[in-house]
Amino acid sequence: MCGKLRNMQKGDGIFILTPSNSMSVMSEKMIRIGINRLEKFGYRVKFGRYINEQGELGVSSLEQRIDDFHSALSSPDTTMIMAAFGGYNSNQLLDVLDYDLIKESGKLIIGYSDTTGLLNGIHHMTGCKTLHGMSFSAFCDPNLFPISMESFLRLINGEHDIELSASDYCADDLWYLKESLGPREVYPHPGWEILQSGECTGKLLGGNLDTLLALAGTPYFPSMENSVLLIESGFNEPPNKFLRSITQLKQLGIFECIQGLMIGMFPRNSYFSDTSKLQELLKDSLKGYDFPIIANVNFSHVDPIYTLPIGGKILVNALETASVRLIGSLYD
Repeated sequence: MCGKLRNMQKGDGIFILTPSNSMSVMSEKMIRIGINRLEKFGYRVKFGRYINEQGELGVSSLEQRIDDFHSALSSPDTTMIMAAFGGYNSNQLLDVLDYDLIKESGKLIIGYSDTTGLLNGIHHMTGCKTLHGMSFSAFCDPNLFPISMESFLRLINGEHDIELSASDYCADDLWYLKESLGPREVYPHPGWEILQSGECTGKLLGGNLDTLLALAGTPYFPSMENSVLLIESGFNEPPNKFLRSITQLKQLGIFECIQGLMIGMFPRNSYFSDTSKLQELLKDSLKGYDFPIIANVNFSHVDPIYTLPIGGKILVNALETASVRLIGSLYD
């Protein structure tokens, strides 16, 4: 079992890793914004030795990524390990990580997108909670949504029974490709939508659907018994591909196990930005299941992104107005 997670305090170190992609694609301007923002809130930022290495697949070697990860775990002044951003193949690390060292260190591990593989695999192998939330690149956005930062701080500061509901505004533009890194193309959030009503509690699992399903059939796929499953997809997700993934969840028996389902918001130009189409696509796969389902939730590739504890207990309210409560504290 996992030892007690280390409480994040001002002055603690955040160690940036690249489990899925090289940081060489990030500009110095972006990186400086991210460092300054985290330092403003009292944290010290460190970087892995191999973050800018770039092999044929756009990332450092497996040996180099593991070396950085274990260096972060062994660093006495590091409390949080943060992925730089997503990409592919973080699941490679799962075969060679030192899980005893992870448990002993009690360090917080955070990211999303491809980091989903590490978050769920590490939780399954150690029992330690991990954090589905902003990667380092998100902190590099000069126009970061304040509510994203607020959610991050509330969780790592140990606040109890955090209530979350839809943000007022959102944005899905590729800000990091703009010469001046902005402005953001902000639009009103349509609200979290109840696709199937009800209320449930369970252990929170999931994240990016493709990355989660890459763990299926491996020793790293978490038990979904009595869980609340969160799923999200990247940009330009074809509906037929998403249906294939939903069908795989059904055929794995996941819908027999879970207590509730939360679906992250899709970009506004995607097929599923019309949630009636999402509901129609889910109809056959979810026929006969009565667990609550909410969509448009703030934990996807659409900003803002809330920070959520993988392995933590969550209450989903899908009765009149959709909301969730993170039961207890991250450090319970």
